[in-house]
Amino acid sequence: MSSVLLRDFLYELCVSSEKAACIARHIRFMHSDFNSMIQEKKLDENHQHLTADYKTLADVIIQEVIKRDLKRIYPVLTHHIHGEEDGSLKLNSTDEKIVIDVSGSQEDILNLLSKK
Repeated sequence: MSSVLLRDFLYELCVSSEKAACIARHIRFMHSDFNSMIQEKKLDENHQHLTADYKTLADVIIQEVIKRDLKRIYPVLTHHIHGEEDGSLKLNSTDEKIVIDVSGSQEDILNLLSKK
């Protein structure tokens, strides 16, 4: 990879990182039910040192936004960009899940989350 391409890629990662921080701050300081959207994950062999592991709305939205942005900028990497989370979140104590799709408008995302 040329130094220019690497520099551009690192720049986009920094932009994504700052966007992730903004999303996390926004969700953390919102006074809404979205802050209570937390799901306890089952521990696998890679996480046995933890007593618990949680997935939050911020985790899923941040991951999906970063994946979306990097795939738009680097379409050749589309099938190589993955995240830790599965892109979904349980709505409540049932097993019903919603898939967080960040490809639509802000209103579409809010309507999806309002199903909670």
